[in-house]
Amino acid sequence: MKRVRFLATMELMAVLALGFSVLAQTTSQDAQKPGANAWMLTPTPYLEWNKDISPSLRAERDAFWDSLSHRELPLTAKAQRGGAFGGPDWFDDGTEPEIPDVPDRAILIATFATHRSVLSASEKSIYTEITMRVQQVFEDRTASGSLAPHKNVTLMLIGGTVALRSGRVLSDHVQPSEPLFDPQRSYS
Repeated sequence: MKRVRFLATMELMAVLALGFSVLAQTTSQDAQKPGANAWMLTPTPYLEWNKDISPSLRAERDAFWDSLSHRELPLTAKAQRGGAFGGPDWFDDGTEPEIPDVPDRAILIATFATHRSVLSASEKSIYTEITMRVQQVFEDRTASGSLAPHKNVTLMLIGGTVALRSGRVLSDHVQPSEPLFDPQRSYS
C-alpha cells in the first residue's frame, strides 16, 4: 500500500511539474508582447501638456474631464487610490446607428500621429490628447468646416500617464478599452 501511495504521489508531482513548466513558457511568451494600451503608460513629462495650447482651452478641457471624474480629492492626494469612471453610461442596445447623426459630426480617415497625457489643474483627472493626421474627409459638419487632408485634429480620451515635478509617475484609466487606438495606425 505504501508503494502504491508513493507511486501515486510521484506521478502527481510529475504532472504538476509538467503543468508549471508549460505555464512558465506561456507566461514568458505573453510577457514579451506589449499590452494593447502600452502607449498610454508612457509618461508625459511634467507640464509638457501645456505646450502649444492656450490657457483658456486647457482650462475648458480640464473642466470637462474633471466633471466626468466625480472625484472629491486630487489624484495626487495620498489617500486617493484610483476610482471608477463616473461618467454617463454609454450603452448601445443595438438600435443606435453605427455612425450616429450628431451635431458637428466629421467622418474621416486619420492616422494616430502623437499623444500627450494631461493632469488637470485641479489634479482630479488625467486625460490624453491624441493628434490625428487627416488623410481623407468624407463629411465635415464641424463649426469651422475646415477639415482637410494633411491637417491635424485632436481626439481626447479619459486616462493616461504623467510624470510629476517630483519625478513620481501617475497613471489613471489606462486599462485597455474599446475602441483601442495604436500609434501610427489609421482609423476611419
